[in-house]
Amino acid sequence: MLPVVKGERRTMIEMIAYTGVTVLLSLALIEIADLGWIALLAAVGFGFWFLLEVGRMVHDQSRAMVVFRVSTVYLAGLFSAVVVDVLL
Repeated sequence: MLPVVKGERRTMIEMIAYTGVTVLLSLALIEIADLGWIALLAAVGFGFWFLLEVGRMVHDQSRAMVVFRVSTVYLAGLFSAVVVDVLL
């Protein structure tokens, strides 16, 4: 709905900013929660993939559904990695 209210350019800028903040906070969680290398690798890998797909969407807006799927996989993968890291 944001593109209708604020325009596509503003929406893209906000998506990049919010994705960046999300990835940075997931990396900060590693230090704050004293997690290990499994969670760190997942946060870096999934975070890079998520940022990459958002960047690709800036140039090709038809990739919006791909970004939605990647965001879902990002969250599920990160949470799964945290659980595995804590259990090991």
